[in-house]
Amino acid sequence: MVKAMYGEAKEIAEAMGYKMYMVDHFAKEGFENKYNYYNWKEYIDTLAIGPASYSYFDGYRLGTESDIDRYIERVNANDFLISSVTDKMDGRVQRERYIIFGFLYYEIEFSFYMKKFGTSIMDDFGDTIARLERKGLLEVSDDRIRLTDLGIAWHTNVILEFFNEKFWEDTDSLTQPNWSLNGVMVEAGAHSREHWLGDPAIDFFPAIEANND
Repeated sequence: MVKAMYGEAKEIAEAMGYKMYMVDHFAKEGFENKYNYYNWKEYIDTLAIGPASYSYFDGYRLGTESDIDRYIERVNANDFLISSVTDKMDGRVQRERYIIFGFLYYEIEFSFYMKKFGTSIMDDFGDTIARLERKGLLEVSDDRIRLTDLGIAWHTNVILEFFNEKFWEDTDSLTQPNWSLNGVMVEAGAHSREHWLGDPAIDFFPAIEANND
């Protein structure tokens, strides 16, 4: 039912001239979210301004006051606007974060990953990628990894496979800032891995086929 409603909503949006340029993100041409592109696709330091905004600098994610009236009061008082700061992400977490948000743009290029992090994505995550490829969720070519149609439909399951083990069952993240500050990731991490993905030792052969009904 949910997948059918999703498909219908996508068809309606496209009929109105909106394109799904990212997973679950629609916009008319020329109005795509540039903040997401710089922060998640290009993965560069990004300054966000305004209430409930999140910036990313040197492995830290910083948030501002979400209440508009309180935010304005702090601006008028020349007060410090940052209300939450994550711990500094280590190299592994930064690479995981890039994959998790990068797959919102459907694919990750090997050369860009190497240039950005100085290591091979297959060396870092080869086992996970191979497992997802066998399930029919990822397609691996000579120069990139791309979500299949099935992978797009089950996008959340794909990205959770790259979730760092130390963030599972992190109930403190519900009230304290962690690596993401993304509500979906925080809610997911408050549970166990098995709650969302089951036993990691279980695989599926042959690849799962998309249900087009």
